[in-house]
Amino acid sequence: MDVNERRTFESAFISAPNRRRFCETAVRHTAETLMLDPVLVTHLIPGQPRIAPLAAWQVGRPIPNWFYDPAFTARDQLLSAGRCIIESDMTHPGIARTPLIDIDPIQVDPCILATRTGVEFEPCDGDAMERLRQEHDTIRNILQTVEAIIVALDVEGRITLVNRKGCQLLGYQEAELIGRDWFSTCLPHDIDVAEIRAIHRNILNGDLLGSECVDNPVRTRSGAERLIAWHNNSIRDAEGRVIGSLSAGEDITERRRAERKLTDSETRYRLAFQTSPDSININRLSDGCYLDVNDGFVRLTGWSRDEVIGQRSRDIGIWHDLAVRRQLVNALARDGYCENLEACFVKKNGEIVIALMSAHLITLEGETCILSITRDITDKKRAEEALRDSEARANSILRVAPVGIGVVVRRLFMEVNDTLLRMTGYRQDELIGQSARLLYPSDAEFEFVGHEKYDQIRAQGIGTVETRWRCKDGSLINVILSSSPIDPDDFDKGVTFTAQDITARKVHEEQIRNLAYFDPLTGLPNRRLLVDRLEHALIASHRSRQYGALMMLDLDQFKAINDTLGHDVGDRLLVEAAQRMTTSVREGDTVGRLGGDEYVVILENLGTEEQAAANATEMTAEKVRFALNMPYALASAEPAHYCTSSIGLTLFRGHDTSIEVLLKQADVALYQAKGAGRNTARFFNPNMQKTIESRMALETALRQALFKGELQLFYQPQIDQNGRCFGAEALLRWRRPGHGLVAPLEFIPLAEETGLILPIGQWVMDTACAQIKAWEASERTRFLRMAVNVSARQFHQPDFVAQVQASLERYGANPHRLKLELTESVVLENAEQVVSRMNQLRALGVSFSMDDFGTGYSSLSYLKRLPLDQLKIDKSFIRDIATDPNDAAIVRAILAMSQSLGLEVVAEGIENEAQRRFLCENGCHRFQGYLLGKPKPIEEWETRPDLGADVDRTT
Repeated sequence: MDVNERRTFESAFISAPNRRRFCETAVRHTAETLMLDPVLVTHLIPGQPRIAPLAAWQVGRPIPNWFYDPAFTARDQLLSAGRCIIESDMTHPGIARTPLIDIDPIQVDPCILATRTGVEFEPCDGDAMERLRQEHDTIRNILQTVEAIIVALDVEGRITLVNRKGCQLLGYQEAELIGRDWFSTCLPHDIDVAEIRAIHRNILNGDLLGSECVDNPVRTRSGAERLIAWHNNSIRDAEGRVIGSLSAGEDITERRRAERKLTDSETRYRLAFQTSPDSININRLSDGCYLDVNDGFVRLTGWSRDEVIGQRSRDIGIWHDLAVRRQLVNALARDGYCENLEACFVKKNGEIVIALMSAHLITLEGETCILSITRDITDKKRAEEALRDSEARANSILRVAPVGIGVVVRRLFMEVNDTLLRMTGYRQDELIGQSARLLYPSDAEFEFVGHEKYDQIRAQGIGTVETRWRCKDGSLINVILSSSPIDPDDFDKGVTFTAQDITARKVHEEQIRNLAYFDPLTGLPNRRLLVDRLEHALIASHRSRQYGALMMLDLDQFKAINDTLGHDVGDRLLVEAAQRMTTSVREGDTVGRLGGDEYVVILENLGTEEQAAANATEMTAEKVRFALNMPYALASAEPAHYCTSSIGLTLFRGHDTSIEVLLKQADVALYQAKGAGRNTARFFNPNMQKTIESRMALETALRQALFKGELQLFYQPQIDQNGRCFGAEALLRWRRPGHGLVAPLEFIPLAEETGLILPIGQWVMDTACAQIKAWEASERTRFLRMAVNVSARQFHQPDFVAQVQASLERYGANPHRLKLELTESVVLENAEQVVSRMNQLRALGVSFSMDDFGTGYSSLSYLKRLPLDQLKIDKSFIRDIATDPNDAAIVRAILAMSQSLGLEVVAEGIENEAQRRFLCENGCHRFQGYLLGKPKPIEEWETRPDLGADVDRTT
C-alpha cells in the first residue's frame, strides 16, 4: 500500500475504541488492496501503534499447512509454530511479480485472525492468555476423554473439531479431518447428502425441531458404515452469531442390529404360534386363565379364541380327568416343565380327544405363565389300536382321511391315500414312484415349496406351506401342505405330508374382496375402489403432467322405468348400461358405479394440452352417450326401451384439485346437463359452481325459515257468479330477511327436491286448520271453505291421511270446510293408492279439487275414477280466452265435461271483465284471480266487504 493509504489506515487503527477487531479490519483492508484470497496473517509490531500485514501466496494458491485451529492450541504452541514465508513471486492479475523481501520469521502473536475460520483473538495480557489457554486445554481434555463422538462444523460444513472418539470411529487422524468437508468426507456415497445438509442448515437457523436428534450413517476411512444417533445444537460467538454446529453422537449400529434380530425373532415366533397345526396355549400360573391360544387350539377343542381368553380350563370343563391335570401341576411345581403328558380333553361338542401335551413355565412381562403345546393324537391312538387289531383297518382309516396323505422319499411318491387321489384325479399307479414335481404348475414353485418346507422342518420339526397343485385334468387347486420327517435325524428316509384342499375357501375370500370393492349388480368398481383408482390417476398425472378427466353420468328418467316396469327390468337396464359404457372407453380407463343409476368414468393420459384433452373427453362422452341412447331389449315379450343419459365432465392434472373437489365439480356439471334438458354433456365451469352455491345458500335459508317463523300464508278469495266470496285458497309466501318477499316459484321447487316440502306442507296444513277454526267465530266467515295445495311427495307419505286427521282434530276444524287441491302428477304415481287415500279423507268430510286441469295428461280414464268435487281450469287457458278460439274451445269442452261428470268448476287467473263474462256465458260461475282479489295476509283479507255481500265489479 502507498504511504498515504498506510497513514490513513494507521490513524483509523489508533483511534479505534479499545482497538477491537483491529485484526479483522487489517485483513479486510489488505485483501481488498491486493485482491488476494489466501490465508492472511497480521503481526502486531511491539512498541509501535501499527501492524504489519503479510500474505502467503504461491502460484495463485495459499502455501500449504497454514491452516490451524487457534481455539484449541496453546499460546506457546502457536509461538513455536512460527515459520518463514517462502520467498516466491506474487502471482495474481494486476500484481507485479516481485519477491517478498526483508522477511523475518513470523512470530505468531495471539492477535491472529485466520480468515477461513473466522476466529479472532483480541490482545490480552499474559495472565489472561494463560487462563484462556488453561480453559481451552481443560475443554479439549474433556472432549477428548468423553465416549461420545464430538464433531463441530463451521457454517460451510467444514470440520473444525473432532474428538478422539470420533477419530477412532472414522479411522482418521485429527489433522486429516480438520478443514475438510464433512458431508463429502464422512457420509456414505449412496445417502441423500442434500437432506443432511438441509438438517445442518436448520441447526444454523436455530430450527431444531426435527433436527435436534437425528440418526444417519457415516462412512469410515475403510469404507465401512456405522449408524450414529446425533444430538445437534448450534455454536454461537460472544456476540450471539451462529458460527457453526456442534454434534454429539452415539454409535447405535450394533443396537439396531440387535433390535432387528429381536423383531425378526418375535415375528417368527408369532408365525410359528399361529400356523402350527398343534394346539398352543398360554395360561397365567396365578389363576390359570387363558392369555392366548392359536388356531390349533381352536381345532383341537372346538372353543373359539374369544370364548376362552380370560377363562380357566376348569371353567369350560376341558379336562376329562382332573387327576391328569393335578399330575401336570405337580410336575410344573417340581421341575418347571412337563414333557409328553398324555391326556384326554373334552371338546365343546362333548367329544373326547386324546392329546400329547408338553408344558413349560415361562416369564412374560414379569409374570410367570404356562406355555402348553398339545398335539391331537386321537387318530394316532386309534391307528395304533387298529394296527394292533388289523393292518387292514389301519389302511382303511388312511384311505378315508378327510385330507390328502402321502409319503415322499427323495421327492418320489411312495404312498398316497384315496383322498389325495380324489383331489388330484390321478390313479394310485400314476403317482407311486413319480416325482412330486408332477403336481406342481412350474419348476420354480416346486423348488420354492421344497426349500420352504425343509427349512421349517429343520427349525420346528414340521413344515406347513400353502401352494397350488395341478390336477390331472389341468385344473389348479389351492392346498395347505404340512410335512414332517419320518426320521428327524435322516431326511433321506422321507417325509409324510397332509394336503388340505382350500380352493373353496380361496373362492370365498375372493368373493368377499369383490363385495368390498365391486358393485354386486354390475361388477363395476364401487365408490371405495373408484376413489382409490382416482387417487392413483392423480399421482400418475402429476408424474406425467398429462391431463385426465372425470365423467359423472346418470340415466334420465330411470326412476320412471324402475317404478313402472319393475326393479328386475331396472336392474337389467343398469347392467346393460354398464356394459355399454365399458366397451365405449379405452382399456386403461375405469368405469364405476356410485349407486342407483349414477356412474363415474375416469379417463387418463389425455395429453399435456388442455384443449386437446377437453376435445378427447368430449368425444368419449359423446361416444358413451350415443351407446346409451340405443334401444334396450330388456324383456323378450316387451318392445325395446329407450333411456338417455346426462353427463358431467371435468378435467384434472396432478394434485391441483382434490378428489372431493373433482367429484363435486363433476356433479355440478351433471346438474347443469340435466338443467339443459338432459341427454347432453356439460363441462364444469366456475359459473356453475356459483349457481350451485347460491342454490345451497337458498336451501340453507329455507331450512331455517320454517323454524324462524319467516313463512306466512296469504289468502286469495274465490268468488261466485253473484259476487259473493265462498272460500279462499291458502298460498305460501316467504318473507326472507334482506330479500323481501320471495316468489313461490323460487323456493317451492327447491323444497320439493330437497324434501323440505314435507315439514313445510305440515306447517301449512296446521295453519290452514287453525284459520278454519278461527273463521267459525264470525258469522261473516264461518261459511268459508279453505283450499290447500298438496304436493305429490306430501300426498304419498304413508301416514298422510293420519296427518290430515291429526291437524283437523288438533285445532277442532270442521273437515267439510277443508278442500285439498291435487295436481295431475299426484295421480300418475300409483293411482290405486291415490284413490284409496282420497276415499279415506272423503270419509272424514274433506273434499278434493283437481288443480291446473288441462296442463298435464288430462286423462279421462283417471278422472272418472277419482272421487273429485271440483276442477280448476288453469290460468294459461283463461289468459287469451276472449281472443284465442282454441283456448275458448278448450274451456268450453272442460265445462261441458265437468257438467256431465257433476263436478264443480273454478276458473283461476281472472284478470279482466271480458274473461269473467265469457265464463259466465258458458256456464262457469266460480272464479279466482286478481280481478276479484289478490292474495293478502289474513289481517288484511278479513276486512273484505264482499264476505256475504255483492262484489264491486270495478274492483
